[in-house]
Amino acid sequence: MSRKNLCRDKFLIQLSGLIFLKPVKKHPGSKKRKKTAQLKIHDTIPIPPDHIPEGSVFKGYNPFVVQGLKIQLYNIKYLLETYET
Repeated sequence: MSRKNLCRDKFLIQLSGLIFLKPVKKHPGSKKRKKTAQLKIHDTIPIPPDHIPEGSVFKGYNPFVVQGLKIQLYNIKYLLETYET
């Protein structure tokens, strides 16, 4: 295996024919973690199946989170005081 392939396979940087043992840095925030655990849930909606076969037993829910963006109107009326002198 050539040095270039070895560097590419091990994510090493090769400069001027020399191998530097410096791993390629990952982007900030790329760590895999549960991001929905910290979300504030505004509404919970149960979704029943379309058809339940006879004799079926309820075992619980399979939760999933859908993130959305809600834009609301917010109007302000300013009352500018005026005086006559």
